[in-house]
Amino acid sequence: MSLTKLSGAFIRSAAYERRFLTKNPWDLSMVVWLPLITVLMIWWIFSQTQITDLPIGVMDQDNGPVANTAVRYLEASPTLTVRQLYYSDTEAQAAILQRDVYATVVIPENFSRNILSGKSAPLVLRVNAQYGTHSGIIQTSVQAVAGTLSAGVEIQRLVKKACHQHKQPLPTRLLKYSVSACLTPPPIINSFWRRLLSLLYYIFWRWSLVQQR
Repeated sequence: MSLTKLSGAFIRSAAYERRFLTKNPWDLSMVVWLPLITVLMIWWIFSQTQITDLPIGVMDQDNGPVANTAVRYLEASPTLTVRQLYYSDTEAQAAILQRDVYATVVIPENFSRNILSGKSAPLVLRVNAQYGTHSGIIQTSVQAVAGTLSAGVEIQRLVKKACHQHKQPLPTRLLKYSVSACLTPPPIINSFWRRLLSLLYYIFWRWSLVQQR
């Protein structure tokens, strides 16, 4: 079969398919629009190569200068954004359960005083264990903030107390943080819509097969 005959058969087949799809909008949507929407959704999901600005909450029970600096460091982190300040444990816990934030950082009382006096002071991080990737990124970012803040406080104490003479060694880490996980129930609404879309896709596919017969 010559190339001319092949091209002619291809053109006739394409014209037939065009007329068929024009008369059958459901088949047209299955062949054109549904794959296009699927590709666009996948592109939108993976368009952002790095997760940034994860919303967290802060419950500052100290309100001291070091605590305020810790909040600013958390806000300055590229992967975190402080969405809300909470003033009660119940409110902070409810925010995690309602998925308003992925985690909350609790700054306990006497935090600034303990840090400035050379004592160890904890940062309590409560994460939503349902989102493993987000929890890991938040833990890493909070740990980096704790290390940066601790190093800054130690440098200030070195300057003030003239520790270059090694008269009073300082601890290598003044600031610590602990993590507590909070498991929330699965998102029922999102699961419902995912199952509904899968069912509709299957129904359209079976219907198109029946129409072709």
